[in-house]
Amino acid sequence: MITVFFALLFVPMSHISDAEKSEQENRMLAQKPHISIYDEDGNNYGTQFDAWYNDHFFGRDAMNYLYNYIKFYINPQGENHKAMVGQNGFLWLKWDNHIKMFQNNDLFDAKQLKIIGENINKFVNNAQKAGVKNVYFMLSNDKESMYPEYYPSYMKKVGKVSRLEQLIEYMHSKYPQIKILNFRNKFEEIKKKNTVFFKTGTHMSNIGTFYEYYFLVNAIKQDYPDLDILTPDDFDTDISDDIEKAGTDIDIYKEFVVLPRYAKSNFKNKILRMKSGRHKEFKYIDDFNICVDKKYYKYYIDCLRGENTNINNKLKLFIIGDSFSVGYARYLFETFSKVDRVFFGEGGDFFFPEDIVRVFYDNIPDIFIVETTERFLPRFLTLEFPNNPNVDN
Repeated sequence: MITVFFALLFVPMSHISDAEKSEQENRMLAQKPHISIYDEDGNNYGTQFDAWYNDHFFGRDAMNYLYNYIKFYINPQGENHKAMVGQNGFLWLKWDNHIKMFQNNDLFDAKQLKIIGENINKFVNNAQKAGVKNVYFMLSNDKESMYPEYYPSYMKKVGKVSRLEQLIEYMHSKYPQIKILNFRNKFEEIKKKNTVFFKTGTHMSNIGTFYEYYFLVNAIKQDYPDLDILTPDDFDTDISDDIEKAGTDIDIYKEFVVLPRYAKSNFKNKILRMKSGRHKEFKYIDDFNICVDKKYYKYYIDCLRGENTNINNKLKLFIIGDSFSVGYARYLFETFSKVDRVFFGEGGDFFFPEDIVRVFYDNIPDIFIVETTERFLPRFLTLEFPNNPNVDN
């Protein structure tokens, strides 16, 4: 027994994995350290070696899977410190801001509403002074608001009105001339036949993303009747159950490594594929310096420029937003002749580096869209329109 015991001690080091990323944990694994007394960050070799060995020893994935498998079934509600299992196969983040969003427990106070209203109004006025014809504020619902019926049954509402509904009502009453867009009511009809959010993540599904575009451009069409808009008839529908498929949001799924066996059907999603002959070729324009050198990457800012000479109109669109707008940006190239899309990740405040400001003022758009999801509404508390760098302000 003593011999077997000591022999087993060598099993974990019998084969060291060379993997760089853990798919189960959705994180990068520690790298093998170089032998030195201290590295540039002040960490000693022993600490780094311990972290590397703990991430790469033989059998680690199997042990990790078994651990989570047992933990999941000991805890039938499927809750851990980061996420929880709801009803009908839906998964939910257990972050404080997400729970408050479901509970309607994070309303703005009167002072905050006043600041947001003034900021948005000033933003619109300054945009129009710069030459922008129309400004639209696209406020997207999060999954907690779109599918509250599938939230864990033990979680209860606190308030009757959401922060998003509160802000929309305030803006409509104080600034009725400003175009505040939200399509919750329209999605209530769509979700009767389609799942518009990934059950396993926080983002809209392929179907939901298309309809977000569809409702948005139809609202803009009221000011520009000649817009050519993609419709559901322009697509074929397929079914995908590949959880690793590009574009599939699996950030919550990664918190429950046993779920592929638990509910494989929950990963099936409708995928829209544009019919042949409908797509109008466009070209990317890469004159955003920020897209090349990534010098603002710490702010999670990314951008995309494109031009479509096959579009009948000559409308130029500039859109800033989070990952929801990135989802339907591709469709915008089928409707507008030129599109500038700026992505602000991690829910940070809207920030305009000089590269973006330069491109904006060199190519004043006809339409400016400001998009944000419900969870990031507080970014309007600091919203400012960028000043023209060529004018003494």
